[in-house]
Amino acid sequence: MRVHALFLIGVNLLLIGEAYAQRIVDPCFKSIEPLGKFDRSDDVVNVCLACEDPYDAADMMEWNGTSWEGFLPHNEFFLPPPPGCNTRAVWMGYQFWTSGGEGIALRLDSVLKPGKQYQFTFTYASVGSASDNNFSPKIYTNSTSDLPTAHYIGRLPGTEGWITNTIAFTAEQSQADHTWLFVHAVESSGIVLGQCDLKQLYPDQTVILGEDKLACEGDKILLTPPYTQSYVYEWSTGENDASISITDPGEYWVMIRYGDCEASDTLTVSLEDCEVRLVMPNVFTPNDDLYNERFIPKDHNFISSGTLQVYNRLGKKDFTGDLFNGWTGKSGTSEQAPGIYYYFITYIDGRQRQNSFKGYVTLLR
Repeated sequence: MRVHALFLIGVNLLLIGEAYAQRIVDPCFKSIEPLGKFDRSDDVVNVCLACEDPYDAADMMEWNGTSWEGFLPHNEFFLPPPPGCNTRAVWMGYQFWTSGGEGIALRLDSVLKPGKQYQFTFTYASVGSASDNNFSPKIYTNSTSDLPTAHYIGRLPGTEGWITNTIAFTAEQSQADHTWLFVHAVESSGIVLGQCDLKQLYPDQTVILGEDKLACEGDKILLTPPYTQSYVYEWSTGENDASISITDPGEYWVMIRYGDCEASDTLTVSLEDCEVRLVMPNVFTPNDDLYNERFIPKDHNFISSGTLQVYNRLGKKDFTGDLFNGWTGKSGTSEQAPGIYYYFITYIDGRQRQNSFKGYVTLLR
């Protein structure tokens, strides 16, 4: 038996009745890179019971507008996807005859609930060199990505052209720990299609470019939106690369096109004052008058943290502590005598570079 199947999926998973958080973790196959033969990701597993190499069972493909791009020979594979964001696909099959069929396993984000009803909706069509114009894939669940021990749910009605059907089932007690969904073909090759667009890939638009950024003058900032080899990029700068480097403040946007769908995001880059400054007083008066009680910086900028060490005139260390909490004029619990003290400061600036600073201060009571 020779099975060839293309799987383009963003399958819809609905729970009828009481609502539970339940979805296919990677409905758009973004965890599989690059195109071509694949074995598995954490969320999508290639399943073939009789293949010499498991990854020979499936081929990650994308529609380039005129044909499917992948690796394995697909022969009579000319059926384009219907209109919309139907671009990425997995072709399930093997170039030689196999006895156990081929398919893929998709990880769910939570276990099935016994007694609850679930439904999975697929759009699919019969196509490929082993097609008999009656593609009817079988559906299973399991606690692992192992098909031979999986629980059989049923199969989708056979079809030749594009059709959408839903398979529904009530989870049994034996499925209580099941977190994998299988789509398996044994008699005919075909395509299973999903309505997967960039909003599904990136539902939170902020993940495309990230949060607004602060930059020092002259810094180069690399803007890197999500990447696959099928994305087309258009930047507000007129560039079309997958990422761009900028040095000027301002508002930047990117438009990503993926087949017939698109997503965009805007980011603002602002300049901050990155001059490193540290000014320490030369006198402080810890006399409980609530004025000038601590030896702390008078002025500072672009410093993330620092340590202050204070020594008396004999070279004995009287204090070590946080620069911005400062010194209160005590060594432990003992008040130090008025006089001149020397200090040594180490600090980390906003670029995470270590610096040092030293001087002296007069303590007055």
